[in-house]
Amino acid sequence: SLVGCGEPDPSLDVVVADPETCVRVGPDEVGEILVSGPSIGAGYWNDLAGTERTFGALVEGRRFLRTGNLGFLSEGQLFVTCRIPDLLEVDGRQLYPYDIEATAMGSHAAVRAACAVMDGADVVVFAEVDHRYRGTSQDEIRHAIATAVHAEDGVVLSRIALVSPGTLPLTTSGKLRRASCRALMLGGK
Repeated sequence: SLVGCGEPDPSLDVVVADPETCVRVGPDEVGEILVSGPSIGAGYWNDLAGTERTFGALVEGRRFLRTGNLGFLSEGQLFVTCRIPDLLEVDGRQLYPYDIEATAMGSHAAVRAACAVMDGADVVVFAEVDHRYRGTSQDEIRHAIATAVHAEDGVVLSRIALVSPGTLPLTTSGKLRRASCRALMLGGK
């Protein structure tokens, strides 16, 4: 089941469009959420390139703010499905990291949290292992994760990193910071 964000404020024009072409997508189709209206800023101070990139999406001759979120409109409700930078692309398929993370978390009782990110063309999963399972073989946990993700999501993981509880970086509101996980991985940490 999906949870909607409600109807957009009437003062805003919310459009869901193809992220590359800025052409509106059909009802119930996923695309980038674009917003225009009186409460949207005009751009970034002294950053013309950033302003054009973020505030310059043109849809039918009007400028829109790129939210960086994918989603869709259905029966007037807005549904957000994923942050664009978090989207995983595997063999030409676009996958939501949440699906792979949920599969990893359900694969073995030892996995208490998981983060899925891209490393080039490969998918890497970081899994926090509950301290009560310290005696469990790491190979057993890795095998359970790899088998489940392949069976349920059709993805062969290139690497599975088992980490201590509380290791995965979170926002102040408790959401997983996938970009930080990717940066730590690329930095060898």
